[in-house]
Amino acid sequence: MSKVRRTGYPTRKEIAAYLRETRALSEPDVERRAAFLAEDILRIGMKDFALCPLELITRPDTGEKYMLVEYTFGSVPFSIENAKDSFRLRLTVHEMGGSGLDREQLLYLSRVFEIARTLIPEHWFADKKLLAEIREPGRHLFTLNEIWWLARWNHFVEHGLVREYHQNPQSTKTVDWHFPLTVWGRQWFFNLEIKGRVGSISDRSYNRKHAFYRRLHADGTEDRDDPRLKFRKSADNEINVLAITWFDQISTELEREVQRFLDESDTIDAVAIWAPGDRIRRGWIRLFPRGTEVSEKRRVFHVALKAPNAEDETRIMRNFCPIPLPSLIAKRPDSLG
Repeated sequence: MSKVRRTGYPTRKEIAAYLRETRALSEPDVERRAAFLAEDILRIGMKDFALCPLELITRPDTGEKYMLVEYTFGSVPFSIENAKDSFRLRLTVHEMGGSGLDREQLLYLSRVFEIARTLIPEHWFADKKLLAEIREPGRHLFTLNEIWWLARWNHFVEHGLVREYHQNPQSTKTVDWHFPLTVWGRQWFFNLEIKGRVGSISDRSYNRKHAFYRRLHADGTEDRDDPRLKFRKSADNEINVLAITWFDQISTELEREVQRFLDESDTIDAVAIWAPGDRIRRGWIRLFPRGTEVSEKRRVFHVALKAPNAEDETRIMRNFCPIPLPSLIAKRPDSLG
């Protein structure tokens, strides 16, 4: 199993063999997912797709052993090889590698492709721009994340779904998804912006505080990545949601940052955070602006939102980061002989 094809399209048999190693699926599920993964990878044209050598890893806190079953998807800006000078490291996520950066779990890919085939078949087989972003290494993981979040809504149907919806007339930016949901007999329209905060992967490694979006950079210039710029204040039948995939534990510090973010503006009605790497609080929280009564929108949001399932909670994150040479010497003064 350690010898895998490094280029070209994987076969159904190769994918099935790898999915079995996850020990997360029944045999019928393995065969079904392997079949459509092989078909879709070829149909989409993911020429840079490659299965990674299998690797047995041990969970530090419990001693449990897991098989790391991952794939790569082409040239991306994240790599430990970016750390070329051991004395002048930038200490950013771009100098790291591993899960969610330059590779991802095959089980997660099969889960997202199944969500796409089941929930949004019209987009999955006809939206050329969506498929191009799955194929593009720089957009691949972000687009998978956008699709995964569509499975977080009860009674979701594709009819009425719009991708890249222009909600704020004062901006040229768009939110990722716009869709209707019927809750308690009334139709609501959800405007959903999705962010995969890969920078959170480096926070723990480099012992940094969790950062969240702000209106201004430290130099006083406007942060054009602030997702609030994409929204206008929601109408009576709308709910504006920012959905975050966070790759570390959800700390009280992060909650305070998100609460500050919500309190500063009235354009976002709720923030939902999923943290697959959080094993303490199970990585699933929702936050709302303070100073307002428990509104009908908040109640509707709670009813509409659906928690991740057991398979989502099996996701393994393993990353690598460079260590500055001076810090290694400081930790081991005897290393100089």
